[in-house]
Amino acid sequence: MKSLKNLIGCLALLSFMFASCSDDKTEISTLVYPSVVSTSITNGATGVSVNKDTIQITFDRKVFVVYKDSFKLNGVSAVSATADGKVISVILPALAKGTTYSFRVGKYAVKTDSATVGAVFTTPYTISFTTEVPTVSDSVETSLVTTNPTTQAVKLYSYLKECYGSKMLSATMANVNWNTTEADWVYTNTGKYPAINCFDFIHIPYSPANWINYNNTQVVEDWWNNGGIVACMWHWLMLANDGTSYSYEPGTGSAQTSFDVSKISDTSSDEYKKVMQNIDTIANHLLVLQNKGIPIIWRPLHEAAGNTNTYTNGTAWFWWGAKGPTAFKALWKLMFNEFNAKGVRNLIWVWTSECNDSDWYPGDNYVDIIGCDDYSTGDQLHGSRLSSFNKLKTIVNGNKIITMSECGGIPNPTTTFSDGATWSWFMPWYGDYTESSSYNGASYWKTAMSSSNVITRSDLPSFK
Repeated sequence: MKSLKNLIGCLALLSFMFASCSDDKTEISTLVYPSVVSTSITNGATGVSVNKDTIQITFDRKVFVVYKDSFKLNGVSAVSATADGKVISVILPALAKGTTYSFRVGKYAVKTDSATVGAVFTTPYTISFTTEVPTVSDSVETSLVTTNPTTQAVKLYSYLKECYGSKMLSATMANVNWNTTEADWVYTNTGKYPAINCFDFIHIPYSPANWINYNNTQVVEDWWNNGGIVACMWHWLMLANDGTSYSYEPGTGSAQTSFDVSKISDTSSDEYKKVMQNIDTIANHLLVLQNKGIPIIWRPLHEAAGNTNTYTNGTAWFWWGAKGPTAFKALWKLMFNEFNAKGVRNLIWVWTSECNDSDWYPGDNYVDIIGCDDYSTGDQLHGSRLSSFNKLKTIVNGNKIITMSECGGIPNPTTTFSDGATWSWFMPWYGDYTESSSYNGASYWKTAMSSSNVITRSDLPSFK
C-alpha cells in the first residue's frame, strides 16, 4: 500500500510540473517583444558632436532596463541606462573627434511588463555613427602659462582658441608708440575698426615727457572700453655707445649698444641690475592695466634670432639676440618669472620666431602663442605663407596657436584658409605697410575687413 501511495504521489507531482511547464511555454510563445521606433542619433549619422553624451532609444511600448552592461559603445559598457515609459536614455562613454562608433543594444538589454527575463531581439540592435572632424585648435593648449591668470585674460585666450582654425582677427600696429593712429585710419577707410591694436613701449626711457607719457593709459583704456583687444610689444632700448642716446641695435658704433645680455646670469653684474630695473618698470605699467581689468597680448623680445640661422654670417638684429639662444632664453625666463613674482597675471605670451630657430624657443611652459613676422613680396604679398605656418607648427608640435604677428601685405582671407594656413591674426606694420597700396591700402583693407573669415572690433564679444 505504501508503495502504491508513493507512486500515486509521484504521478501527481509530475502532472503538476508538466502543467506548469505547459503554462510557461504558452506565455513565452504569446509574448510580443518591443520594437525600436527611433534613436536620437540616427544610423549612419556623421558630424556628431563629441559633447553628445546621451543617446535615447524610443520603443513602441513601455520597457524596463534589465542589464546596463548590455548597452555598449565600441564594446565598452554604457555609463548608465534608465527607462522612462517607452524611452530609454543611455549615457555614453566619452566620445573622440573623427571616430566611427558602433552602438549596440544586446538582445537581453530590456524587457516589457510581461517578460520575466530580458528578451527584445533575436539578434542585437546596432547603429553606427561618426563624430565631428577634428580642428586645428583641438591640439592647442587649453590653459595659459601665466600663474593664476586674470579672468579677462582667460576669456580672451579662450576666444582666440575658439576662433583659431576658422577665423582671422584683424590688427593694426600703433604708429611708433602709444596711439591708435593706424586703427583710426582703417576705420576711416573701411567703416570698421580692427579687432586688435598693438602698442609699443619703445620710448619708455623718455617717459614721462610732453610727447610720450606711458603713465597716461587713457588711450589704451578707450580702446578696451570700446570693445577692442589690447596687444603690447617692447622695442627694448639700452644706452647707446655714445652715452646719451638709446638703441636696440647691437654693435660697437656710436648709435649702437654694446649691452651684453649674456652677463645677466651673474646677479651681481651691472647688466643684471639694469635688466631687472627695466623689467620692473614695464611690469608696473602692465599692473596698472591689469588693475583696470585689461588683458594684454604680450609680445616681447621679438625676432631674437634675426638671420643667424638663415645665412652663414647671419647676425641678430637686436641686442637681446646678439649673444645667441642660451642668453636669449635666459632673458625671456627672467622676465617671465619676475612678472609672475610681481603679480602680473593679465598676459598672453607671444614668442616671435624666424621659422628656422627652434633652438631659440623658450619652451612650452613660457609661451602661449607662436608668431612670425612675414614681409613677403611679389606673388606672396597677399599669399597664405603656408610654408612659414607649417614651420612654426613643427616647432611647437601643433600645441600652440600660430599667428602672423607682423606682416607687410595682409594674407588673402579666402585662399589662406583654403590653403590651411590658419593664422590667428594678421598685423601690418604702421605707415606705408598699412596705408600704401604698394602693400595694402584702402582698397585691400576693404576687401579684408568685409571677408566672413575676418573678425573686426564690432564682431568681438565682451571679455570683461
